[in-house]
Amino acid sequence: MHDLDIEDKHKALVPIGSKKTIGVRMKYDVNDPGAGSFQVDVSNLRYEFPAGHFLAGQDLIDTAKNFLETVEKILSGFEQLVARRAANGLSPPY
Repeated sequence: MHDLDIEDKHKALVPIGSKKTIGVRMKYDVNDPGAGSFQVDVSNLRYEFPAGHFLAGQDLIDTAKNFLETVEKILSGFEQLVARRAANGLSPPY
C-alpha cells in the first residue's frame, strides 16, 4: 500500500502478463453460409503484477481484495477505539 501511495499509481497497478486459455469453435455450411457460427471462449483469465514490482506474480484482483479487507479492519478498529475513548470521557486519539 505504501509503495502504491508514493509511486505513480497508474503504472503500479497496470497488470502485465496474463494466463488464459482460449478456445475457438466454428461451424460453416458451404450451402448456407448464413447458418454458420463462430464462438471464442476465454477461460482461466488471470492478471498479475509485473516483474520487478514488490507484488510481482501475485494476482491483481485477489491482492486488491486483500488490501480492501485490511483497510476495512483498520478502519473498524479505529472506530472502536474512538468509541471506547468517548465512552470513558477521553478525547479522540488524533
